[in-house]
Amino acid sequence: MAVQGRLGLVFQLFLQLRSVAKVMRALNERDQELPRRDRYGDLCCTRATLAAVATILKKPAYAGAFVYGRTRFQPPKREGGVPQKGPRPMEEWRIVVKDRCPAYIEWPIYEQIRAVISDNRAEYMRIKTRGAPRNGELLLHGIAWCARCGHKMYVRYKGGGE
Repeated sequence: MAVQGRLGLVFQLFLQLRSVAKVMRALNERDQELPRRDRYGDLCCTRATLAAVATILKKPAYAGAFVYGRTRFQPPKREGGVPQKGPRPMEEWRIVVKDRCPAYIEWPIYEQIRAVISDNRAEYMRIKTRGAPRNGELLLHGIAWCARCGHKMYVRYKGGGE
């Protein structure tokens, strides 16, 4: 079926490219749309977005697992605010039943994908992740930090990559 092939392609591309944005770009360059359900529950295909690719890669059902308790209500960020729903870490999921349905990927590969996505987030100062390596001529661009202040080092090309 075309839907299964497209979902398998998303996982295959991520394991090759190791970036959600690169998978999205690769799908869009090939004019390959992603299957989605519209608001009426009907299956349709739409252009790949970052959110759609990330949702597919993070969904435990594609690893053959039934999971309950992936989110929780977090306290309001300011006085008088409304509690917001937010994700729980994988270790805190309430119920995880592996091998519950047919899988596109094995559970260890699913865990690896989630780790790569988490590590690709460019939030070193807050949660100490590396961030995705960026394009450029430098060897350690995007993965090196200043020994003096601890900030991530980056390159700024001016005027066409000089």
